[in-house]
Amino acid sequence: MATLKTIGIVVGDQLYIAHLCLRRLADWWEIALESVGIPIPGETVLLAAAVYAGTTHDLNIVSVIAAGIVGAIVGNLVAFSIGRVCGYRLLRRYGGYLHLNDSRIKIGQYLFLRHGGKVVLIARFVPVLRSVAGLLAGANCMPWSSFMIANVCYCWFSADWIMG
Repeated sequence: MATLKTIGIVVGDQLYIAHLCLRRLADWWEIALESVGIPIPGETVLLAAAVYAGTTHDLNIVSVIAAGIVGAIVGNLVAFSIGRVCGYRLLRRYGGYLHLNDSRIKIGQYLFLRHGGKVVLIARFVPVLRSVAGLLAGANCMPWSSFMIANVCYCWFSADWIMG
């Protein structure tokens, strides 16, 4: 028969495991929101999770990196989809506030069709452009396959650089 102390240890362990899973989910969610274009300090959150994983050994650093990668890819896919559905109309309607006339929008479409993978890959390494790259790629009708290849390449480069 299980004693009260044993039950408390089992419940405590399960709560602790649930806490760790929720922490990884929160890291993933914050990176995804930053990739959609919402100004959240995703790098800071990821760095704090990595430091926590390295100092306490409660988190596995590989799971922190995986959460960041999955969050970045999913967030960019959401941003790309939003840009594809309503981005062009928003550029046409409010582009004047950003000095984007029809000819500049056409140049952007040409650049994303012709060099979209390179544009997205380079933008992923620049903090401000990272947040809007998916929206602009979708709004400028970049092919989905090129967009995904650029995102996965960025995540592979980043993970390879982090892992050494």
